[in-house]
Amino acid sequence: MTDDNKPAALWLFPESDFPRWLATCHQGGYVRTYRQYLRQLDMLKQSATAQGYACVRREMTVQAMLDALAARGWPNETQYRAAVIAGGDALPEPPDRSDTK
Repeated sequence: MTDDNKPAALWLFPESDFPRWLATCHQGGYVRTYRQYLRQLDMLKQSATAQGYACVRREMTVQAMLDALAARGWPNETQYRAAVIAGGDALPEPPDRSDTK
């Protein structure tokens, strides 16, 4: 088990929301279809489980995610979406950007 005990947050939205997810949440990479997104979730779950992380999966629409972020005053960024998926209201720690200029 990992020492920080944070769950891996997996978000499942309806296939009909995939175009909106691409437009508002996707940050590049190879995911271009909903099927690829589902495969990525499966790979993330397998990897996280192998590393001792618990996995939390939440099913919600893209609009529900955006509304949850707005209600908390959080930006639409990965770590904040993960906090919503995990069901938390505590502000997540900011990402370590010490290696960026």
